Amino acid sequence: MNTLHLRTALAAALLIWLSLPCSAKTPSGTADNAKANGQSVSKLSVMQIQREVTGSLTYRFVSAAGNGAAPLPLPAAAAPNGLIALTIPPGTANNAALEIDDTDNGLAAQLPVSTSAPVVLNTASFTRMQTVLLSVQVQARGVLTGAVVSLDAASPKYHSEWLLKPSDAGEAQFSNVPLNTPLTVKVSYAADPPFSETQTIPSNPAPSGYHWATITVSWPDAQTVPLPAATPAQPNAPAQTAAPAAPAVPAAPAPTSPIGSLASIFFSLLLLGAIGWGISWSYRTGRLKTFLAGVGISAAAPGSGDAATQPSPFDAPKSRPQPITEGTADPLAGGGMASSAPLPVSTVPRLIATAGTYSGSIFELSAASAEIGRDPACQVALPNDSQVSRRHATLQMQGGPPVLIDNASSNGTFVNGVRIAAQQPHPLQQGDELTIGSTRFRFEG
Repeated sequence: MNTLHLRTALAAALLIWLSLPCSAKTPSGTADNAKANGQSVSKLSVMQIQREVTGSLTYRFVSAAGNGAAPLPLPAAAAPNGLIALTIPPGTANNAALEIDDTDNGLAAQLPVSTSAPVVLNTASFTRMQTVLLSVQVQARGVLTGAVVSLDAASPKYHSEWLLKPSDAGEAQFSNVPLNTPLTVKVSYAADPPFSETQTIPSNPAPSGYHWATITVSWPDAQTVPLPAATPAQPNAPAQTAAPAAPAVPAAPAPTSPIGSLASIFFSLLLLGAIGWGISWSYRTGRLKTFLAGVGISAAAPGSGDAATQPSPFDAPKSRPQPITEGTADPLAGGGMASSAPLPVSTVPRLIATAGTYSGSIFELSAASAEIGRDPACQVALPNDSQVSRRHATLQMQGGPPVLIDNASSNGTFVNGVRIAAQQPHPLQQGDELTIGSTRFRFEG
């Protein structure tokens, strides 16, 4: 009986062990699998930064695909250890990165997320360019549209694509591009042979972005749009206050001779006397009257004969009164009161800035498509907002409800607090709140 009881207990224990889930059997393997799959790990909470650079820096945590929240100002290093503690958002993947932008120099740094030890941030950390611009033209026809432009680097690995739209004016835009490494650009259109070119961005590009040399193709079947005209004045952009010009310093007068001054005065008086004598002589001899009559000017005295009724040739022509046809009503209808109907309200869509750099500004959107960005050529130009990309987003209002397209901007575009996907149309509704850079807008369409 004892042997039977022992066998029964062993069999029951074996059945219980087999019924347990795999996570209970191998707890350490679950964490390893989460790391391998890029899933969030519970121990990620705070990342420490040893800041060794100054300037206007912003930061955000981004996924491997480059998606993340809106950037925030990077705090200054705290004494005495000079470390900055950044809270890692919940759900951040273990393969995410900390992106830091230097808005003064147009550079960017991407640091791996780590909680094991402080990560040093110095000038050598900024190995990427925030913006690279590339223009493609079709020989003797205009700028290219409908083509795909890609940019690739082998080390560090980088790949990004841009679909040229008519509103792009033939210019593709890429973000966080590696410096000091060969970059290959490829332009593909339909069945035409693709065009490729390789070059390396210098280590000290302009803060506004690196402009790749214009690429010219000769595809006969390529779609084009006209070359962009000279940048016009922006009627809807907020007026920029020009810096006052420095007061001109008057030049010291050249020294003059007293004898020369007296001679100049004498000859001036002599000339005036001769002119006066000539007019008087012409009047007394009747020559002046004859001359005036020849050019159609009556010299008769005022109030004498018909001359008093003739209009003076120096009088301004009197315009004929125009009848008033708007804003009035029949005086015999409704008691003879004028119409008091209110003027119609404008239905032109517009963006109203409610907070940020351009708070209080109103941008009317009269065209079918409007570019929003830091470039002064954009219909909604935001040149004073350093968080806005050169061509940040496009607002289209043709062929259906209005849609907003993020042009793969560095800091993203947000609608009602949620970041929208890049290069994908996002429908807008009346009263939607848009966040572009450090400016918040309300859409009225």
